[in-house]
Amino acid sequence: LYPNPASDIINLNIENTINSEFTLNIYNVIGKTVRSEMLKQDQQQINIGDLNSGVYLVEIKSKEFSKKQKLIIQR
Repeated sequence: LYPNPASDIINLNIENTINSEFTLNIYNVIGKTVRSEMLKQDQQQINIGDLNSGVYLVEIKSKEFSKKQKLIIQR
């Protein structure tokens, strides 16, 4: 996940060797889901321009995989 801090676009680097469907969830600091979407195959850029500046938790998961990372949005 980069850049971090980000402003409008984040890039994802997912090595998808098993053709899984991935779900992207973004949570705010109190744990509320502010974005949830299915990622298309080889989708690497996510527009976060509609989210306010602040700290978020980004979760990417599939049936076999789950990864969480902190994201800072700074404008």
